[in-house]
Amino acid sequence: LITSLSDLERIEVLRGPQGTLYGRNATGGVVNIITAKPTKEFEVKASVEAGNFNTLNASGVVNLPFNDAMQLRLAVDSNKHDGYRKIITELGAPPDGGDDQDARSARAELAFSPTEHLSGLITVQSMQIGGTGNVGKIIPFAPSPSVPGDILHTLPPLGSPDTFATYSPTYVRIDEKTYKLGLTYDGLPGGAKLVYLGGYDNLQWHHALPTNSFGGLPFDVTQSYYQNEYPKTQNHELRVESPTDGRFIWQAGLYYFKEKSTDLYSHVVSNPGTSNASELIAFKFPIVQDTSRAVYGQGSASLTDNLKLTAGVRYTKDSKERTGTFDLNFINVFGIPQDGSGDFSKVTGHLGLDWTPTGHSLEYAKVDTGYKAGGFTTCNPYGPEQVTAYEIGSKNRLLNNTVQLNVSAFYND
Repeated sequence: LITSLSDLERIEVLRGPQGTLYGRNATGGVVNIITAKPTKEFEVKASVEAGNFNTLNASGVVNLPFNDAMQLRLAVDSNKHDGYRKIITELGAPPDGGDDQDARSARAELAFSPTEHLSGLITVQSMQIGGTGNVGKIIPFAPSPSVPGDILHTLPPLGSPDTFATYSPTYVRIDEKTYKLGLTYDGLPGGAKLVYLGGYDNLQWHHALPTNSFGGLPFDVTQSYYQNEYPKTQNHELRVESPTDGRFIWQAGLYYFKEKSTDLYSHVVSNPGTSNASELIAFKFPIVQDTSRAVYGQGSASLTDNLKLTAGVRYTKDSKERTGTFDLNFINVFGIPQDGSGDFSKVTGHLGLDWTPTGHSLEYAKVDTGYKAGGFTTCNPYGPEQVTAYEIGSKNRLLNNTVQLNVSAFYND
């Protein structure tokens, strides 16, 4: 999140299913994190924070208005602190710092307007995260002295929460590059606008965490689970919007999303880095792929000066695919097929009625549907999730805007 939370313009919270304009996976709502855009004013700001655990946080922003047709905004952010806990990863090794932070990000946004009706925004982001990351203390099961094959069901002594042995190293390594392009042409007939939003994200994710006693080995034998993923994501949206000052306001668009991860390789290794190193399990997925396509439209009609009807519909088609195998090396079982595929589709919609009897009150009723695509895991496939949400409510500002009173009732199926 560090790439998104520096140099913000605002954060929007949209409650309830947002399946019409935002599509799949928005069954509970949407949080929009809006970064600050280049402006036509020169601006420089910076901040530095220091604290215990060698905390050092720094951020900076520079806004450069070259001319009326081109502006550049640069933002950098760095957050670092030592670990809150000392963990012993190997006997004789110096303690490591658990729950530390080491994150850096940089973002450049170039706004341009080469003609009267055409404007655009190019965004380039880079993020790196390192360090140990989150750690947990693993407590082994204690055999029951009275019931053979059973364990004690009482809480064992937990020891110190600040210094403990994990017997295996923990780390997180993330490197992400994101590229975005937004174009707006507002010269269509009737004052309509054509909007294009596109992006490409290249992520490399490496993670290691302890897996004590996996496969029946002694609890203090060094064992690590190494996770390695390389997802590449692209998204494209083409939208036509009406002017926002008429009695009928509408928008319609096409959407395409694809995420493809190649050479996913995650495995558990005992005694890593030694001559006794042994692979215990391994997930080998040459391709993990997810594709989504959608078409949507929504419009609002002012039936009277204080009564508005809004309706929208979206059709989404999703495809998921995975190829690969699962190896259980510690019991000499190899090549368990992990191939899978699935196709899912859904029509979602929105219907709402807004009434503003005064300038200080809003009465509303709405129904929305949402959808999450199904898929498959190592164990089993699963179907899609669907939700229908009904809500009525009232929003009011009273006593010369000194009191706000909101009331709502909702039912989600």
